[in-house]
Amino acid sequence: MKFILLLTCSFLYMFSAFAHPPQKIDITQRDKVISVTVTHNVKDPATHYIKLIEVEVNGKKIINQEFSLQTGNVQKVTYLIPDLKNGDTLEVDADCNQFGDLKQQIQIK
Repeated sequence: MKFILLLTCSFLYMFSAFAHPPQKIDITQRDKVISVTVTHNVKDPATHYIKLIEVEVNGKKIINQEFSLQTGNVQKVTYLIPDLKNGDTLEVDADCNQFGDLKQQIQIK
């Protein structure tokens, strides 16, 4: 039993060394356009990448974009959100295809 537990822990440790969530999300806003840059440093962006970016405004999901690869060590997107207004809370969630996610939130000015 201890051997199986040790083997499982070793496997999880090895997996986590190679797979990791995004490191950073930068969100910029100009009028009703937001630009999102997700930093996700990987060795092979064709097999380890940001697979999903979701955008919520005031808790309501408005964008759900899937990807099948990543360009270099970042995933960049730009969205026009016609209903965006001052005081809105915008949240971006970026999911790695192998392990983990990261969320970032800003207040619209």
